[in-house]
Amino acid sequence: MNRVQKLQKLLPQLNVDALYISSPKDLYYLLGVDLSKGALLVLKERAHLIVDGRYFEACKKQCSIDVLLEAKSIYQTLLQGIRSIGFDDETTSFALYQKLTSLFAGSTLQPIHSPVLALRIIKDDEEIEKIKASATLCSDGFDYIVTLLKESITEKELAIELELFWKKRGASGPAFAPIIAFGANSAMPHHRASSKPLTKNQIVLIDIGVVLDGYNSDMTRMVNFGAIDPRLEEIELVVQLAQAVAIKACKAGVLSSELDQVARDFIKQEGFGDYFTHGLGHGVGLDIHELPFVKKDAAIKDILLQSGMVVTIEPGIYLPDVGGVRIEDMVLVQENSCLSFTRQAHEPIKIG
Repeated sequence: MNRVQKLQKLLPQLNVDALYISSPKDLYYLLGVDLSKGALLVLKERAHLIVDGRYFEACKKQCSIDVLLEAKSIYQTLLQGIRSIGFDDETTSFALYQKLTSLFAGSTLQPIHSPVLALRIIKDDEEIEKIKASATLCSDGFDYIVTLLKESITEKELAIELELFWKKRGASGPAFAPIIAFGANSAMPHHRASSKPLTKNQIVLIDIGVVLDGYNSDMTRMVNFGAIDPRLEEIELVVQLAQAVAIKACKAGVLSSELDQVARDFIKQEGFGDYFTHGLGHGVGLDIHELPFVKKDAAIKDILLQSGMVVTIEPGIYLPDVGGVRIEDMVLVQENSCLSFTRQAHEPIKIG
């Protein structure tokens, strides 16, 4: 059963007669075609990809489903007798919603929260292999930029060198702006690489990810460039142990909030609870941040982990004006354990 057929099987559960899918990431997932614009109309017994003239001929060659040239009359013909049409309330803009109300005037529009994510949250074997390849290239990039660490090199220079390294090896580019943080900058979890030069006796936080064949990877490791502040050495050990406890607890059947709590409780008992300021992790796939979100938060849906989910486990402790430590692995959830895609040792690399 292909991915479109799996989505068709969900229509009764979603209580709609059809689904309108326009997110480029969802279209790539369902059909394997990279489009900036297009729509997939999924009905119980059939599916149609509707594109404009830029993509029409290419999609006819690449897709196994019916491909049609966009026109208002196309929708009127395809939707005869269709009472309800679901659309993604997460990715549909108000302008697109207004367009859909005109196109589907004879049907009821039903907002559905991220309908394709019910499929995307569990990775199949093909996706797992692509994520592994992305993680391997990410690890290679980490190894490379560590060799470049020297006095006076800047955070930005390392980020540029890393992007070039990846693109020369077939990547689309970084999954996000590389977080390369020297010294006190590491106390900011989402620091943007700056012109700050590296000097002796600084801690270095390296949080990076790459996009390869459409799939993302994510990892964080620490480097001690000389003799660092003893307080930072202390939290390096606490974060390592907190992550180890969480990785051991990560398996199918555990709630995402419970996994977050395991690491949070450990850090709290070590006296640093107020300095772990973000969730434990997040899903990774076609998006760098996707379901499930591993965080205890009333505003975030609690999800039971299942085999085939890919998540990060990234506890951190951040001491303002001193520095921060985060260690992150990307793991595959399995029945009784999890498998890390991140190959580097968890201990900080020591230079000088």
